[in-house]
Amino acid sequence: MIAAQIRGALHKAAKLGRLLIEPAYRRGLWHGVAAAMEHDAILARLEAATVLDVGANCGQFTLAARRRFPAARILSFEPLADARSVFSRLFAADSRIELFAMALGATDGEATLHRSRRHDSSSLLPIGPLQTTTFPGTEEIGRESVKVARLERLFDGLAPTRPILCKIDVQGGELEVLKGFGSAMASIDAIMIELSFVAFYTGQPLFAALDAHLRGAGFILDCIYGASVDRDGVVLQCNALYRARMAPESAA
Repeated sequence: MIAAQIRGALHKAAKLGRLLIEPAYRRGLWHGVAAAMEHDAILARLEAATVLDVGANCGQFTLAARRRFPAARILSFEPLADARSVFSRLFAADSRIELFAMALGATDGEATLHRSRRHDSSSLLPIGPLQTTTFPGTEEIGRESVKVARLERLFDGLAPTRPILCKIDVQGGELEVLKGFGSAMASIDAIMIELSFVAFYTGQPLFAALDAHLRGAGFILDCIYGASVDRDGVVLQCNALYRARMAPESAA
């Protein structure tokens, strides 16, 4: 236990050092937001004119995406008001970042959001016991009604430019988000998504279901990275990059 705590402390110290070196990430720290640097190596392999940040929280991934794609338009979706408040202050001067006060899902309407004590662990699914035991401090502290929309309904109005990169990290609701893409899926060029091999949230679809859905939609698994493991070395969850089989029309 002590060894694990020491490793955790060293990891946090190393990350802080890297955040302080990068000017774009130092700005995030002033607002209490640590950029999602774990995606940097994957972002370096991609091109994007438009980035969809689904489950934007306070802007951790948006910071990383802006550093990699300084001219891209970033469309971020976040249902939690307190997270949006931090996000809005952080990116107030960036006119090419747009924040939408909603969750994305399979149907339009309202849904109950289960608020976690650590708000980036909040979910439209009930927080399960494995979540709270594996990640202490993420228990439910309340519930609230939030707006949910299908991306397909919004897509034409957003008029995104290809190539389009979509990041999805919504604490167990990833499959519902994908189901709401509908015809818009044909315009997405790459998807970065969190996948779980065990259920942290009640009713959470696991890796096999998400992988089958993405492959059925014409995507191929490019790589898996950032795996989390338990004390026995069993993989619990990971991040993955999927690419569309067909190149974007703009690249033809």
